[in-house]
This record gives sequence, C-alpha cells and structure tokens, in this order.
Amino acid sequence: MSRMLSQTLAASGAPTRPSTVLGAMEMGRRMDAAASAEAVRAFLERGHKELDTAFVYADGQSESILGGLGLGLGGGNCRVKIATKAHPLAGKSLKADSVRSQLETSLKRLQCAQVDLFYLHAPDHSTPVEETLHACHQLHLEGKFVELGLSNYAAWEVAEICTLCKNHGWIQPTVYQVSFWKEHHFKAIALVEKALQTAYGSSAPSMTSAALRWMYHHSQLQGAHRDAVILGMSSVEQLDQNLVATEEGSLKPAVVDAFDEAWRLVAHECPAYFR
Repeated sequence: MSRMLSQTLAASGAPTRPSTVLGAMEMGRRMDAAASAEAVRAFLERGHKELDTAFVYADGQSESILGGLGLGLGGGNCRVKIATKAHPLAGKSLKADSVRSQLETSLKRLQCAQVDLFYLHAPDHSTPVEETLHACHQLHLEGKFVELGLSNYAAWEVAEICTLCKNHGWIQPTVYQVSFWKEHHFKAIALVEKALQTAYGSSAPSMTSAALRWMYHHSQLQGAHRDAVILGMSSVEQLDQNLVATEEGSLKPAVVDAFDEAWRLVAHECPAYFR
C-alpha cells in the first residue's frame, strides 16, 4: 500500500524501504483491551508510529480501545499517526450523511478531533461517487482528516476518482490500499517452503517471516513512494514475531527465485485492477 511516512532514509534523505503500520482489526475481537494496549506499546517501542483501524472493526471496539490509550491521537504534537475507514456495508453506505456519521463517530471513539488518514473502505455502487467525494472534501475542509485514501477500489475506479476530484477542486486521494494475492495457492506455498528448507536447513525462517522479508527487501514497495506494510496480529506474541521479521535482512537468491516462480503459478488467478 502507498502510505504516509517512512523512517529508514538513504544518504539522499529519501526513504529506502516501506514503513510499518499496525493493523488493529483484531483489537476488540481476539484481543481484549489489555492485550491491545500491550501490542501498541510494543509496536511504538520499536520506533514505529502508524496505526490502522476502521469504523467496522470489532463493531467499533477497535477504535474505542485505541482512543482509550491516552495517545493524544490527531493532535498536532502527537507522534502517532492514525488511519480509519468508512464502510458501505453492515447497514451503512457512502452517501454523504453516512460518510459524515461514520467519521464523526470514529472521531468520538478515537477521542480525537482529526485523523491523519481517512479511507473509503470499499466502493458503494449504489451511491454516486461524486456525492461521496464531495462529502469527503467538506469533511476535509472542516479539519476532520488530513489525507484521503481508497481501499479495495479497482484501478479504473481510482483513475475516475482522481479525475473527478481534480476537475472539481476537491481533495484528491493520496493513499491506496488493496489486497495483493489470493488464498488457497497451496502449490505456490509449497514451492517456497521447499526453497526455504533447502537454502536454510534447520534454521529456515517461517513462511510468515519469509513473506514479510520479501515485501521489505525484494518487492516493488519503496519508502520513496511512501509505501508501507500493515502488520496484522491476533496476539502480542504474534506481533513480536512479525516485528522481528520486519527487521531481518534480505532472503537468499534461491528463495527469491522461488517467490518469483510461485507468482508465475498463481498470476492468472490474481484479480485484475482494471476489473
């Protein structure tokens, strides 16, 4: 995903790798308030500072838990950046009144006056996109969010939205979040697992670790483009493991080749961004 900030800089001052964002989807579901607080603390102690939640996560508990941590989210002096999303499902829509209601509810839960990033969580094909974008622009003018993001939109929809915003003088989206792979690609996974065992033997990293290392060191994600990786977790232990993986080095060439071969096996099943 293209995102806000990165901390690792090259000699030129440009970021060299994507930043790391803490995904809070399981806060309020598989993680209670205490475990969530511990996870956020562990994340921040490693120097990261971006949190990602949504109006629908855990029926609002995710936002409420984050808001109760006393981080001063949305404040001018707060070093922690917060992103949330408005959703068109579960009885909601992206009509103007629903977008406003969702964002204002999120702000109350997060105990802040402004979020750093506000996403449209998914397209709402029952609402004219112009209505949604105009509502977002008005909320931006009111100071309720800084950047606008799009999540789960097709490439042609992103292009249409950017053109509409430019033509109307509305805030343009600067952040894009989307899924990059499809599940159940067992042959491809087995291919990478075999390469890991061959290359590393008994010290082979886990598939999760290898996947994260591939994203940070071998993918097209670049800090210079403000790209970032959102880390999910269902426990503090899992978060610790993921954070360790983000700090490890690049993979051996044979494993990188296996990832490339795995992609060739599943590329035909990947959703087209022009759908």
